[in-house]
Amino acid sequence: ESGSGMLLTIKNTFPRAVLFGFTGTPIFEDNAHGEMTTEVIFGDMLHKYTLANGIQDGNVLGFDLYREDTFPEDEIREQVAVRQALKSDPDFVDESVNGVVYTVDDIADDPFKMEIYNKWKDDTDMIKIEDEAKSLYYSERHHMEVIRKIVSERPTLGKGGKFHAILATKSIPEAIEYYHLFKAHYPQYNVTAIFDDSIDNNEKSIYKEDAILEMLEDYNTKFETSFQQSTYAKYKKDVAKRLAHKGPYLHVTKDKQLDLLIVVTQMLTGYDSKWVNTLYVDKLLQYVDVIQAFSRTNRLFGPDKPFGIIKYFTRPNRMAKNIDDALELYVDQPLSVFTDKLEANLEKINLNFKTIDALFAAEGISFYSELPKAEASRKKFAKEFCEMTKRIEASKMQGFFWDKLEYEFEHTNGWVKLKVEIDEQTYKILLQRYRELFTGGGGGSNDDDVYQLEAYITET
Repeated sequence: ESGSGMLLTIKNTFPRAVLFGFTGTPIFEDNAHGEMTTEVIFGDMLHKYTLANGIQDGNVLGFDLYREDTFPEDEIREQVAVRQALKSDPDFVDESVNGVVYTVDDIADDPFKMEIYNKWKDDTDMIKIEDEAKSLYYSERHHMEVIRKIVSERPTLGKGGKFHAILATKSIPEAIEYYHLFKAHYPQYNVTAIFDDSIDNNEKSIYKEDAILEMLEDYNTKFETSFQQSTYAKYKKDVAKRLAHKGPYLHVTKDKQLDLLIVVTQMLTGYDSKWVNTLYVDKLLQYVDVIQAFSRTNRLFGPDKPFGIIKYFTRPNRMAKNIDDALELYVDQPLSVFTDKLEANLEKINLNFKTIDALFAAEGISFYSELPKAEASRKKFAKEFCEMTKRIEASKMQGFFWDKLEYEFEHTNGWVKLKVEIDEQTYKILLQRYRELFTGGGGGSNDDDVYQLEAYITET
């Protein structure tokens, strides 16, 4: 009996019953897909606690979201325009997924095809154009761009191997392709994949079965395990524990941890690991899937993990709209789920430093050589320094480093320069003053609560 049928039976059996429904993923009209909405089943919503509420209350982290273009938009438009013209020939076979690049030279001598080409070339609707360029996002060129991005930034985003990442792909064949590319080009990375392991009697299943056997063999060799195809379910549990530092992997060394897990749909819902801080999305997600997948990255950890990082690659204009639609449906204040970007963080670091500098200057203290005497100034210094340190750590994850104090940011009216007003040496001097608040250095109270001190900063 279906869930809705069972519910009707319960209602008819207990006509005076009052039913309460609790769900993290309600079904609204926008994403019902023919199902009954949650409201139809349970009536009006009594209360909601959204992702934005959880972030505001400090129960989960916000997101640092990035769009990643693996192809310039002009190139995508050009490729689509040429292929739309070529498709007017019924005998045309599209080989772009195999790396074939079509050019206007292929149609230049055909006025009819050139007319089609010019129509598409002038079209400014990038979502429509991306929808016609799906095969580009299955190409090896696209896959290698994604891989190079992951590899180039993992030392920073992974904090030297401390945190791990998930790559969500469009299909099992694509997950396997990614696995093979990582293995061929970056064998030093600890990468594996999990997906539905059911095997049918066809040619595709033989490819899938061979890949599963290969992955299990590689996993066994790398991690000294002994999983087989018959124990694939146990292998998946082992991967989940390894990625979450649970069970036998509570204190496991970095070389025995996964750098990256490749998935299709599994592990994108209901899986919790505070050690996962980045999700690379190379597929289209919609509505609840957006919220569920993103939330794999936002479990609390500590100061080393200021936010969950999301980077999306496939058909980025379409995906950006999907993200907007999902947040509009599930979050009252969509923008509140995103953390400040680098520019805003650096601006606020400058404001923190300006406030701190004024506190020392007010008492005529040169070069921050001692703490201010005034109790109120010390409290203000502690608060501003904590805020500034958190923003500095977040900024480091976004591309800031002490050796570079001048940055440029693109705005609609051009590029804007921004100079970071505090340098590393000054920060270290202020850090020493902050430490003195713990020890009572320079006189005064050493009560941590008075200054709302955070001990982890003194260990920096």
